[in-house]
Amino acid sequence: MRPPSPAKDDDLVDPLTASAASSCAPLALPAPSASRTPRTPRTPRGGLYDARFEHDACGIGMVARLSGERDHDIVEKGLTVLERLAHRGATGAEEDSGDGSGILVQVPHDFLRRVAAEAGVVLPARGTYAVGCVFLPTEEDDADKARAQFGAIADEEGMAVLWWRSIPTDPSCLGEGSRRAMPRIEQVVVVPK
Repeated sequence: MRPPSPAKDDDLVDPLTASAASSCAPLALPAPSASRTPRTPRTPRGGLYDARFEHDACGIGMVARLSGERDHDIVEKGLTVLERLAHRGATGAEEDSGDGSGILVQVPHDFLRRVAAEAGVVLPARGTYAVGCVFLPTEEDDADKARAQFGAIADEEGMAVLWWRSIPTDPSCLGEGSRRAMPRIEQVVVVPK
């Protein structure tokens, strides 16, 4: 894990995002029906925040560049947000084991094109394929069956599996419980048929 950034929390929100967040209209709730429990009104200040739902998630942060411009700075900001989440990864009895956490980024086409070429695979043009992260069984036979089942479903959906890529991992930082439960982690690239 990298050391925390000296950036202030306010540095992580650009003026456009701050403006949009402060100008959100109150969320209109449907009228209660006889079949469900009536809801209490949202907070008087409006917006999407409702303190009643504080228990719903451990924590989430979001940093986005609305222009879509690719820049490593946005990844660094995302990692800073991740480090500052007090309950990220839902730490259990083992301090170094939890449910995990991470960041979601755009498809890194240039990187994938390079590693695909190293594996003898030619990727199609940017934006013409999809890539996913898949947790597979650790036993090779079971992983093969899961890949085959994934391929069959992709076929039913009009897609074809182009490539399975093993993800480099470093489990040395994981607790014993996490290492015992760690799946095989692979990326799959699918293309339209």
